[in-house]
Amino acid sequence: MAKGSVGEALGVLPGDEILSVNGRDIRDIVDCRFEAADGIRRLAVRRNSRVITLRTVEVGPGAPVDDLGVEFETDLFDGVKTCRNRCLFCFVDQLPKGLRPTLNLKDDDYRLSFLGGNFITLTNLEAKDWARIGRMRLSPLYVSVQATDEKVRGFLFGNPKIPPIMRQLGRLQRRGIEVHAQVVLCPGINDDGVLEKTVLDLATLFPAVKSVGIVPVGRTKFLKNPLIRPVGSALAKEVLERISGWQSEFERKFNYRFVFAGDEFYLLAGKPFPPYADYLEFPQLENGIGMAACFRRDLQRLQRRKVAGRACFASATLVTGQAAAGLVRRAAGVISARLNAALHVVVVENEFFGPSVTVSGLLAGRDVVSALRGQEIGDAVIIPGAAVNQDALFVDGMSLDVLAHELRRSVFTADSPSAVEDILKGAAGAARRSSGEKSKARPITKCRDYG
Repeated sequence: MAKGSVGEALGVLPGDEILSVNGRDIRDIVDCRFEAADGIRRLAVRRNSRVITLRTVEVGPGAPVDDLGVEFETDLFDGVKTCRNRCLFCFVDQLPKGLRPTLNLKDDDYRLSFLGGNFITLTNLEAKDWARIGRMRLSPLYVSVQATDEKVRGFLFGNPKIPPIMRQLGRLQRRGIEVHAQVVLCPGINDDGVLEKTVLDLATLFPAVKSVGIVPVGRTKFLKNPLIRPVGSALAKEVLERISGWQSEFERKFNYRFVFAGDEFYLLAGKPFPPYADYLEFPQLENGIGMAACFRRDLQRLQRRKVAGRACFASATLVTGQAAAGLVRRAAGVISARLNAALHVVVVENEFFGPSVTVSGLLAGRDVVSALRGQEIGDAVIIPGAAVNQDALFVDGMSLDVLAHELRRSVFTADSPSAVEDILKGAAGAARRSSGEKSKARPITKCRDYG
């Protein structure tokens, strides 16, 4: 509970279930914020099986009247809307049993799209959902389009009866909702002419459709469908050339690039990443588009920064997936020279999902242990932040604490070169940490992925 907040003034307690704000029933944090926009005057809460009403009294100076200042156990109080499709490329269907429970949830909830940038299909919306999106102006939304050719889209979604996507996007346009669209490129299905039609169709809705992100389909060793083939080097080069041409056209037409390629395309094609400025406001960063540019930008800024302080760890190991290995090695060299510390990079092959999965966000704890066992790993181990969730668990359920115990070292997570340098200098709060038997425990905080 934030000190001086409305929640404190109302007398909200841990464990209270909020039922209504200013007399209006709420289903999620979106309702709570919307109903509280003009100030929170009273709440109905369920406490120990009793429903009671709390009324506002004076709050501390500077406290926002529309913010309870409380942390919710979940953003959605009435459950998550799930996907009704059977997508050929669905990553959830490619997962083995025994993973983190949330990985098996096929969420397709427009509220999570608005709140967190999750991509949704728009195929499970009811009339009341459309009305709510328009009334509350839930913008932007992130939409999984895949193809504007309805037969191809229905085939990819395993659902030939899905509503026409261009018509749905038009409904969002008329309601003033901004959309960021995704295309998961599946060779032989939605590439070539289908891809061109998709990009050009979506461009007719600019600026309501503000960006299109194209990413290569992901395959784990558990995918049995032979129709889903990986994107190879030749196709990656072709896609990048076409995207470059489209970007030039849209810059002339819209003064905006509009279509962006996932970072993996550049790795697959062996092409250099675009400069930071090319990504504009990074409309699809959470879709893996522009992360490499952000990493390089942070490293460049770090190199211009004066070295302050000494390294707390004389040696450490940086863990990364194969996709970001080049970037991480370069950063390790720069940081080692700046701090006169031995920073070793270990590239982990993904045995858990298969070698075709190269991103750090899908590293399994057991693969990290296997890669580091028997190596000289130094005083600490630094893991990509995206490799673990908010509960410090890898995809296979291993925790950072277990990893630290297995390695008998302090384990940190970091998202950027500057965060790695802060860890080596022992800066407080620089990264999440679990302690092995050779170190003392420190508080754990969250950092984002660095590779």
